[in-house]
Amino acid sequence: MRYTNDDYKLLKANLDRLLEEEPEDERITKQQMVQKLASGIAALRKKGHRFEKIAARLVIPNFKITPGTMRSCLRREKRGGRRQPGVPAAAAP
Repeated sequence: MRYTNDDYKLLKANLDRLLEEEPEDERITKQQMVQKLASGIAALRKKGHRFEKIAARLVIPNFKITPGTMRSCLRREKRGGRRQPGVPAAAAP
C-alpha cells in the first residue's frame, strides 16, 4: 500500500504533539517534584506562607515532604544541583 504526503503530515503532527507531552508513567524524584513546584512555592512564600503550611498541603498518596526537605530541595535547585561528595558546603560552587 502506498501513502500520501497528507498521511505523512498527519503522522508527523501526531508525533510532534506527543513530543510535547510528558510520559504518563514517568517517575520523578522528590527533588524533581519540588523543582516543578518551585515557582508556586516561591509565590506562596512571597505572600508570607510558611514552609510548614506549604508542606502540609503538599500531601498526596505516595508523596509527603517535610518543611526541611522542601527548603533543602529549593536551596539545591537555586545552587544548581547537589553538592559534590567530600567538598564542604561553603566551598561547593
